[in-house]
Amino acid sequence: MAKLSMRTRLFAVIVIALAIAVTMVGVLMLSNQQRLLRAMVADSLAAAQRVVDSKLQGKAEQALGVAMAVAGMPEIATGAANRDRTAIVDTVVKVYEEVHAAFGVDVLHVRAPFDTSLVRGQNPEVYGDV
Repeated sequence: MAKLSMRTRLFAVIVIALAIAVTMVGVLMLSNQQRLLRAMVADSLAAAQRVVDSKLQGKAEQALGVAMAVAGMPEIATGAANRDRTAIVDTVVKVYEEVHAAFGVDVLHVRAPFDTSLVRGQNPEVYGDV
């Protein structure tokens, strides 16, 4: 066996070279596939984050619009400035019911100057008018 023919030795070298080449190609492909998978996952997460951010931004703008509209109502502004809860409680409850039905707003809170809680519309069936 020590005396292998030249053809057999050449065949063995070619087989070993092919095995090494196939192994190297496999390792490179696996590495590239892992890199591609990581990039795809990162892109997918970034896209999902953009969707969530967009929805949250839309809700924030919607809430700001509701808040500014309510704050701009003359009876609300006058009642808050005078700290007259009874003057605005019915209006707040009505507005709360409308924005709750239209936008799913859970709480409509009116604060008087110096950050005093004046009226809160929050599920009047359960909590009453405050």
